[in-house]
Amino acid sequence: MNDLDEGASPVQIEGGAPSALVDANASVFSILAQRASSRSSAELWTTTLGGSLNATFIWMQHPSLHWLSAGCAAVAAYGIWGLADRAIETRPVERGHRIGFALLRTTRALAVPVGIVAAIAAMGSFMAVALGGWIH
Repeated sequence: MNDLDEGASPVQIEGGAPSALVDANASVFSILAQRASSRSSAELWTTTLGGSLNATFIWMQHPSLHWLSAGCAAVAAYGIWGLADRAIETRPVERGHRIGFALLRTTRALAVPVGIVAAIAAMGSFMAVALGGWIH
């Protein structure tokens, strides 16, 4: 992407160099999909395992930090979606592997709503904890 797409503009960072192209019509989902596809498999595995383990251990050891655990679960869902999407895109559909392909598609499809629910739960729970003593 050397030329700017219609509606896209470079984003300036501290040094003044453009860091990325931002499409004015881009959604959060398209941006996350682009970011996931630009990551290596090792990065996505690390994201998935780190998010899953952190969510589990935080929830078990400190239940009052459930909002943080939900955020980690959302990060894990992002990694799972990225891994499943990459596997679907890079593996050809072979006759004997249709069940595995269907499982990958189901995993990818389930990761999105799980991640959305976890992110909403993280934000809502954080706001409830942060504003818990506030009465208007």
